[in-house]
Amino acid sequence: GLEKGDKSPVTVADFSAQALVLDALRRAFPEDEFIAEEASEVLRSDPATSAQVRAALELFTGEVWPDERVWAALDAGAGRGGPTGRVWVLDP
Repeated sequence: GLEKGDKSPVTVADFSAQALVLDALRRAFPEDEFIAEEASEVLRSDPATSAQVRAALELFTGEVWPDERVWAALDAGAGRGGPTGRVWVLDP
């Protein structure tokens, strides 16, 4: 299976759920900040898994999900939070 840098497991479902939710949230609330568990780093180095994530997203949404859209949605979760503004925390 896939592992993140800290050796914890990650699945296609983890990536797909986070990308789907963050893509929708950042379009609906562009001024908000997001903190999430997954990042695009693993997918960027694993084309086969990246293709599986895209396929799952396309099956669920009926839309085309190029790598760049998936990666941007995942990396939108790299926020740090702070004392002001709204922050969403997602752990798929």
